[in-house]
Amino acid sequence: MSKIDDLIATEGAAAEAAQLPDDARGERRNRGRSVMFSIRLNPDEMAELEGYAGRRGLPARTLARAWILARLRQESGDQDDLRARVARLEEVVFQRSA
Repeated sequence: MSKIDDLIATEGAAAEAAQLPDDARGERRNRGRSVMFSIRLNPDEMAELEGYAGRRGLPARTLARAWILARLRQESGDQDDLRARVARLEEVVFQRSA
């Protein structure tokens, strides 16, 4: 074997023998921080959302998430916290970039 093959074999054996931290064993570190939520849109609705988001240079998911969070803040009356202020600012920026 060449020196490179020997090095790869040595590194591979060391990696297999390495002890992983408990939080690295097949679980995402931020697992508890977010939850996947899906909705159904008909093709026309999805196209409209994607077009609107695309004109703003955003992925459709990002725009939909921002809208949902902004509405939740509005409905809860929690408009004076930093997140609500940022959401309002984003909404203004989105409107002006249209």
